[in-house]
Amino acid sequence: MPSSIWDIATLVTKLLIYAGFAQAVAIPFIAVLCRFNQAILAQLKKTSYIGLFLALLATTAYFFIQVAVFAENGFSGAFDQFYIELIWRSGVGEMTIWRASAVIMSLLSLVLIYRHVNKPSLRLLVLIMVIYTFNLIVIGLSFSASGHVSELSNLAHFTIGLHVLMAFGWLGLLWPLIVICRTFKSQAVAHVMHRFGQMALVMVTLLIAAGGYLAFNLVIGLDALLHTNYGQLLLFKLLLVIVMLLFAAYHKFILVPGLLKATKSRYSLASSIKAELGVGVAILIVTALLTTWVGPTSH
Repeated sequence: MPSSIWDIATLVTKLLIYAGFAQAVAIPFIAVLCRFNQAILAQLKKTSYIGLFLALLATTAYFFIQVAVFAENGFSGAFDQFYIELIWRSGVGEMTIWRASAVIMSLLSLVLIYRHVNKPSLRLLVLIMVIYTFNLIVIGLSFSASGHVSELSNLAHFTIGLHVLMAFGWLGLLWPLIVICRTFKSQAVAHVMHRFGQMALVMVTLLIAAGGYLAFNLVIGLDALLHTNYGQLLLFKLLLVIVMLLFAAYHKFILVPGLLKATKSRYSLASSIKAELGVGVAILIVTALLTTWVGPTSH
């Protein structure tokens, strides 16, 4: 099978994994943020379960795709015992273990949340928090186990983990916020958005700082940034991030205050967040392209 087919398959599996992890990071947090509101969580339940099951399937498929790429024997090469054992002992195998573990822990968190949506006891909240915290660590580790970042320093490994967690948190919270805009009344939406805005300020600061440090380590010099495929895609990703920041500023300083003054509609806010989510999906696609079809030294 042509390698380009495997590249496309790799790209698709990465996007499904990204989408699943965005929900894994966001849903437990949004449950606490909206105080386990039954109406909100009921609307998120089906999407979150499907997203995580697809992420688990994509994690498994990604491993066998990498086996097929090494075997170079078409579809049957994906099940070659020699190459399965070889890839399993590599960084790809380690990454597969981390990611599968993260998805399973995320599913466990969701089961606990949805089964106790009306009566979240203190013991349950502590248990969810412990699982959630450990899960964040596992997700972060899974993105430093393989690829071009695996050869960098321990600080870079920590930074990539922090970067992806902040990105998944930001993007994963957007869909729940749209649901909140459609479900809560304007005043309640404004209060939730205010709390989200305070948290998002920290997330964005860490996201940009970590992303800048990684770019500095992966792209050597201005010439590489401007004249390589990797550098140009990275600049395009930065442009998309700036657009998302503009959306965030528009929500924080115009739409949310407008809700409090009854001069803006919560449906207008929902539409604007939906547009921001579209930009976020574009960022995930560019990220998948950066790690699939080009590398820091690609031209």
